[in-house]
Order: sequence, then structure tokens, then C-alpha cells
Amino acid sequence: AVFNATLSGLIGVFLTPLWIAVVLKAGGQALPVGAVILDLLRWLVLPLFIGQLCRPWLGAWVHKHKKFVQITDRGIILILVYSAFCDSMKWGVWSGHGPSTVLATLCASLILFFLVMTIVGFVCDTLKLPIEDRITAIFCGSKKTLASGIPLNTRTDPMSDILHDFVIQCPPPAVFQGISTPTGLDQWWTQRSAGRPGVGEEYRLWFGPEHDWRAVVIDLVPDRRLVWRIAEASPDWVGTVVGFELEPSALGTNVQFRHEGWAEPSDHYRTSSYCWAMYLRILLRFLEHGETVSYENRLAV
Repeated sequence: AVFNATLSGLIGVFLTPLWIAVVLKAGGQALPVGAVILDLLRWLVLPLFIGQLCRPWLGAWVHKHKKFVQITDRGIILILVYSAFCDSMKWGVWSGHGPSTVLATLCASLILFFLVMTIVGFVCDTLKLPIEDRITAIFCGSKKTLASGIPLNTRTDPMSDILHDFVIQCPPPAVFQGISTPTGLDQWWTQRSAGRPGVGEEYRLWFGPEHDWRAVVIDLVPDRRLVWRIAEASPDWVGTVVGFELEPSALGTNVQFRHEGWAEPSDHYRTSSYCWAMYLRILLRFLEHGETVSYENRLAV
């Protein structure tokens, strides 16, 4: 049973990324298959290989301290899963989805689990397997390490996100005021805006009579992070996520800007990437030097 479960895991190292790559390609996205397989080999196969090499020297000690080793093993898995969750928060994976998405994923996972167990049970009944073989089949059909999914929990299509990293020579509170208050936003982005920083609060972003947009704050840490989900805008903007991460540095503030969730790298995506670069440059000049540019001229400077 252990051999079969291990073998299926090793096969999955290669088949799972290939399968996901096919699914993503059908949706117009891409997965760096080679890099993912290398990560899986590093996370799963290499520790297994090293463990087998060390078995002649450590096997007796492990058997003697089996309880301690089991606790350590489960603790490492929990740390790996927690690190993957932290990375997903850093990348904004959850900020682009509401509780309904998480609930739907949980329900789908449970349905898939019980479906597999039902199929395994049906096969066991059909073949009239003895209880020992039935236990082995159930074990191999269900036992998978949670760590297997970590290398796949990555941003698979960076070309569908707009990313800009830069430094503003001002402290984070000043930058936060510039991106979170209507007075600040009107100096570099909107023609007129309204709203206040707070999770669940709605901002009105007015760029003219035909561009009266809305955005809802979905994540906020004062002076450190501000994330909106676009609620009303051009069709390909609706549902996308705009976020700022602010980190203090020796020069002032490191700004990590992202506009993610684009369905595809369309012409509007390319135009928006250019416009964001221009707007963010005006934000920098405004905060560092007090320069202001009229709304009509912001894309011409």
C-alpha cells in the first residue's frame, strides 16, 4: 500500500502539471510546466530520495522515536501548507474571490472525494476483494500529502496582471493618503472621487460622464495595504482587483502595485498597463515634489 501510494504520488509529479497546463491552455492561459515539475521534484521527490539514502543510518533511531517523528512529520506539513496560504495572501489570491468561491471549492472537493471513494468501493465489491486488499485500495485511493499542491499554488499567468514596483521618497503614511483619500486620488488618477478607506466601503471614481465607476475596498491595512475590487467600469475591468502594497525603506516607501484578474491580455489590457505607468509617475511626482497635472494632460506628460 505504501509503495503504491508513493508510486502514484511520483506519477502525479509529472501528470498533474501536464493536465493543469492543458486546462489552462484551453482558457487562454499558460503554466510554466518545467518550473512546476522542478518545484515538485524539489518539494517531494528530493526529500524522499534523501530519506531513503539515510535509512541505513537513521532507520533504527526513527523506529525508536516513532511518535516524535510522526509529530515532526505532521508539523512540517502544516508549516508547508501555512506558508502556501501566506503566499496566496501576499499574491492576493483570496482578495479576488468572495466566500462563495471558497465554499464552492470546498463543496466540489468533498463531492470529488466521495465520488472517488464510491468508485473505489464499487470496484472492490465487483472484484470481491478480501478486507486486506480493500483497505489497501482505500488507502491508495485517498492518501495524498497536502504538500503536493504547494508548487501548483502559484500565479500561472503573469501576463494577465499589470504589475509596477517603484520607490517613492515619502513615508508610507503620506503615500497611503495619496492613494486612499479623494483629495489624493484626484491629484493623479481620477477627475473627481469620493469614498473613505475601510473594508466594504465603496469609492466613486469619476473620469467623465461616460466613465462613472465604482470600486469596493476588499482588503486594507492602514499605511501598508489598500485593495479594491472594481464593481462598475468598462466590462473587462469589472471584477478585477487593484491593489497597493507599501513597505518602508531607507529611501522612503517601496510600492508594489498590481491590477490583476484580467480575462486575457487584450488591447485594453495593454492600454491600461501604459496608463497605469503614466498615472503612477504623476503620483510619485506629486508626493515627492508637489507637482500637479491637470486631468486632461495626465497622459501627455
